[in-house]
Amino acid sequence: MVGKRSSWRSVMIKSAEPQNKSIESRINSMAWIDRLVAGVFTVAMWLVLLFTFFAINPVVPTMPVSIALAASFIILGTFNTASIIAMIRRYSKVKDSIYREDIVNLDRNREQRRREQRRNKVRGG
Repeated sequence: MVGKRSSWRSVMIKSAEPQNKSIESRINSMAWIDRLVAGVFTVAMWLVLLFTFFAINPVVPTMPVSIALAASFIILGTFNTASIIAMIRRYSKVKDSIYREDIVNLDRNREQRRREQRRNKVRGG
């Protein structure tokens, strides 16, 4: 009996290791996607700022107003870019606590949907 318990525990430990690796890879994948999306949004923001500046610049009445407009766009873009970089750095440091809960909830929801589908098949069939 003792032998069976120790073998059962070793099986449980071995089966838990790939799951942890799977969760770690899923966390890294989600973090990478978030970094990519943040980068895309940053580039899009800069493109919108440039487009807006060049679209409005012909109707600006004086050069000082145009300079103030350019300076405000640069300041706005710089602060937003800095905040996105800070967010990415922060998420990289605490990504486990951010994404692990999401993954656990996604897995729970997926399992609940599977159970409901099985119940519906049994009832309907």
